[in-house]
Amino acid sequence: MNQRKQFRIGTIDDSGLDPNLASLLESEGKPGDVFNKKIIERFLAERRSAFPPPVQVEEIIERSDPKQGIVDLRFGVPHLTEPDH
Repeated sequence: MNQRKQFRIGTIDDSGLDPNLASLLESEGKPGDVFNKKIIERFLAERRSAFPPPVQVEEIIERSDPKQGIVDLRFGVPHLTEPDH
């Protein structure tokens, strides 16, 4: 992702997250807000026990659209919470 271009949050998929954790996530950023990778990194670091290790921001970014400047985020869904087969 081009770090110089300002991206905005498109969608946030928080399906499967504990409702309290989803509420905390919403307080960190909503669709339309400017995407800040450091905020996501801090959110993950402060709540490390809620996510399987080692979850990285790159795993949270579901899709990046440089043309529209949008980043879609995906938290708490099976790709993060189910063990590898």
